[in-house]
Order: sequence, then structure tokens, then C-alpha cells
Amino acid sequence: MTPGKFVRTLLGSKFEIAGLLYRRIFVDMERVVDCLVEHIPHGANVLDVGGGDGYAVDLLLGKRPDIHVTMTDIAPAIGSFIRPAHRDRVTILPGTDIATVTGSFDVITVIDVVHHVPLEVRAGFLAAVAKAAERTHCHTVLVKDVEPGNLRAKMSLWSDHYITWDKGVSLAASDSIAIAGFRRARFMMPDFPNYCVCFAR
Repeated sequence: MTPGKFVRTLLGSKFEIAGLLYRRIFVDMERVVDCLVEHIPHGANVLDVGGGDGYAVDLLLGKRPDIHVTMTDIAPAIGSFIRPAHRDRVTILPGTDIATVTGSFDVITVIDVVHHVPLEVRAGFLAAVAKAAERTHCHTVLVKDVEPGNLRAKMSLWSDHYITWDKGVSLAASDSIAIAGFRRARFMMPDFPNYCVCFAR
């Protein structure tokens, strides 16, 4: 059992509150989502890739009652942080690879995912995002990740390595991320070292 899973078991129903406080050390996700919503058109259909517990998606739905989000992740259980009030505006697809997702989307979001993808397959993952955008007629891709080279970034990396035991994590510099067929329309740093890049066709 990883230290993270042990703490989850130990805290039980209080884990969500503890998890939010712990996450706040590394990222102010409210500020990040405020930055992202500027690039999502009204009434958008959003595809969120690698959404995990759904914390960022839940914030997004709370700030934008006009949108619908389809959340996909290869993990077997996802979306635990989605509040009941938002459930009717989110479609949750656990155990689903982005390559199998169909439909039409206005925006694809990739929030804190790239640094969890091992370096040897990272280019392939970004290519899969580009293919999904083409297949689903999407014209905007929003990527949020962590710029390496500073203490807060190192602390988040150590957390992944020694708390969740995700040994494949390596931070992804903003200039290393490219989406084929898209231009880098805007770079934002809403909560250093957390950055957002808006890619557009």
C-alpha cells in the first residue's frame, strides 16, 4: 500500500478535506481554472483528458454552468471529487484511452497529466491528443502543468515520488510541449510554477 492510499484509508471521510489542503501547497487550482475558463467558449462541449479525481473539472463546472464536460482517464475509478450538483453536466469515462473517445468537442483540457506520462511515451501521448482533436473537430487544447527548476516544483515532484509512489513522474517544461496541427496561442503563469498553454488551430 502506498503512503497516499494508507492516509486515504486512515482519514476515511475526512480525506477529501485533507487532500484539498495538501494539494493547495503545490497549486492554487482556483486561480488556474480562472485562467482556463477565459479560453472556453460559451456552451462548450469539453473533453478532459486524464481527469483523475475530477477536482479541476468540478471547479470548471462550478465556474461555467453553461458547459458540459466529458472526463476520460485510463484509471478504473475517477471523478470522486465531482459534486452531486454538477453530475448532470459531466460524462465520466473511466478505464478509457483517449484514442477510443468519439464525438465532437470544442475544447480539450489536459490538466496536470503530461508530467505523469513517462518520458519515453510522452511524445506519443501528445500525438494522441492531437489526433483526438482532429477526430473530434476540436480547435482549442488547454494544457496545464508545472515548470521545473524551482523549490515548489521539486516539492510536487517529491510528493509524486514518495507519497503516491509514481516513480515515472518527471516535470514537463512549457517549451517542451507541442500539439501537432496547433499553434501556441497564449502562455500563462497563473500560479508559479504552474503554467497554462492555450493551443489553437
